[in-house]
Amino acid sequence: MMENLILLKLIFRNWWRNKLFAVISLVSLVIGISCTNLLISFVIHEYTIEGGNPNKDRILRLTQQLPFMQDRQGTFVYGGAVQDIVAPFPEIESYLRFNEKWATHIEVDGQQFLEQVVVEVDSSFYDFFPYQIVSGNIKEALVKLGCIALNEKKALQLTGTRDCIGRAIPQKQ
Repeated sequence: MMENLILLKLIFRNWWRNKLFAVISLVSLVIGISCTNLLISFVIHEYTIEGGNPNKDRILRLTQQLPFMQDRQGTFVYGGAVQDIVAPFPEIESYLRFNEKWATHIEVDGQQFLEQVVVEVDSSFYDFFPYQIVSGNIKEALVKLGCIALNEKKALQLTGTRDCIGRAIPQKQ
């Protein structure tokens, strides 16, 4: 402990003697950290889920006070409240709600896949995120009860084939 205080005292003495060096070092450190933060922010912004979306400039995220943490903002919105929130704003063309749920397992042809994430979305999902569809009709999967849409990787994992239209994939909780 005493050695640290002596070292700290030596550092401050050296900075006091070489003021120009200390200022240049501190300023370059601040500029370097700031530039790194800006670069990281830019990369995170460009590589988010909307990065390749042609409509990304028209999409806004609705936030409100989280009911369980009043000091934080979040995207927690109660089920029927969205229509009431967007009704006074005629410039809002559409809205999308989505929710991640953990399935304890999904069973396909007797094989179990543990702890899968299932994302529930409104039927307007395809209006916000225009994905290229390999097979099937995503709009039908979004509005028909009991249908799901799979990406290619998940379809290969669950069914062993890209074309899994009509296959039963029951979700068990």
